[in-house]
Amino acid sequence: MVLVACAACGSSGDVTSDPAPVPDPPHEITPPPPAPPAIVRNRVDMHSSWSDVATVGDCWYFSGPNGRDTKLSGPVTLAREGDKVTATVGGATFTGTYRDSELDLARDATHKFDDLWTTHERIHGAFKSGKITAHYHYEECEQGTRCPNQCTIEATLELAAI
Repeated sequence: MVLVACAACGSSGDVTSDPAPVPDPPHEITPPPPAPPAIVRNRVDMHSSWSDVATVGDCWYFSGPNGRDTKLSGPVTLAREGDKVTATVGGATFTGTYRDSELDLARDATHKFDDLWTTHERIHGAFKSGKITAHYHYEECEQGTRCPNQCTIEATLELAAI
């Protein structure tokens, strides 16, 4: 009987005991490293800091150093083309000029709170000793009313290279 069993094991219809070759696992294609950021001429990243912030007691503000909708803090990007300047801070974009080491920027915006409100902001100052020290002025008004100087912010804004 043992002989019969061995003869059956050696028959050509049996599957061999060697396992089938396992294909190599697929090779993941590694993407190339990201390209370095483009060098943009006439653009500088700066850090903002506030001091001497003066506000009106019964007001809350849409924008400014502690704005409800737009908080003007953290990094600032200044981009310059000729004497035209754009500054982006806290998601807000200011436009203006830079001439003779003087920066003059402004921004007007509309906000919704019950009715429409308009805001006007201005940043102006000088570049000295490697930083810009500027005066910041903010005023807001319910659209359609005359309300200058009711809700204002006066402050010093310092911009220094990062």
